[in-house]
Amino acid sequence: MSAVLADFPVLTPVTDEDLALAALAVRVHVPEPWPHGLLCRSERVPYPCRLAR
Repeated sequence: MSAVLADFPVLTPVTDEDLALAALAVRVHVPEPWPHGLLCRSERVPYPCRLAR
């Protein structure tokens, strides 16, 4: 965890659980091709969704 945080200055304490949740969000909120364009895999809204932005 310290190697990841060394590159990004963070003002609040970040736990391993926070990093695990962030990694899950990155894996879940990805673009998925649909006939009418790219949609967020999780929310089915136009990509990039609010969380991906």
